[in-house]
Amino acid sequence: MAELDPQALVLAVARMLRRDGWRVLPPSAHDVPHLAARDGRGRLLDVVFRPVAEPLPDEEETCSCRSRARSGPRVRLVVHRGTFSRRDEVWAARQGRTYLMDGARLRLWARGTPLAELAGPGGRPGGKTGRPSSD
Repeated sequence: MAELDPQALVLAVARMLRRDGWRVLPPSAHDVPHLAARDGRGRLLDVVFRPVAEPLPDEEETCSCRSRARSGPRVRLVVHRGTFSRRDEVWAARQGRTYLMDGARLRLWARGTPLAELAGPGGRPGGKTGRPSSD
């Protein structure tokens, strides 16, 4: 995963999402690398790729597909091949339904561990913290 260029990383994450039962939505003309996917329960997963958890200024408005309203509960997954800082973890926890996929978790996901086991409390994305459950 560490050797993939940004576009190849996006494609790899799309494949892993499909493997885990998410329907990756058809890509729009993306101005920034990200993916959108839906699960069987109608949740929308917005996957962003960046080295810090917090969005860049005006990031939400920079991609043409984000300006279109999408319905359903939204969960955000921030993918970074490195390590997130404590500040990033605090930011994600405050956001709610925001999960951080760092390099270590990304490698586990690529090896077959389901996203549901890596992303959130209760074994699925959609909880209130940015860290996996310890229960």
